[in-house]
Amino acid sequence: MPDPSRVMLYVRDMAATAAFYETHFDYRATQEPSDRLVELLPANGSAMLVLHQAAKSQKSGQTAVKLVFDVADVEGFCREVRSQRSGLRPYP
Repeated sequence: MPDPSRVMLYVRDMAATAAFYETHFDYRATQEPSDRLVELLPANGSAMLVLHQAAKSQKSGQTAVKLVFDVADVEGFCREVRSQRSGLRPYP
């Protein structure tokens, strides 16, 4: 089962951000040669961080963090959530 504990951070300087988390929070940076993302793996089993290059046009504070939830069966998950929400008011 995939680990559901990932947070994607959109950053301007991926190398500096990775070094910060490695130095101060005991993360280990990994990156596949062909991948544009840097994964930061925690030493203590907490949430994995994924660094993504922020677009040059992206203003500070816009989409800086994306929470990622993995599920084994996306269609089944959607059915389950819809059935649980049937009695709830929709968001405005």
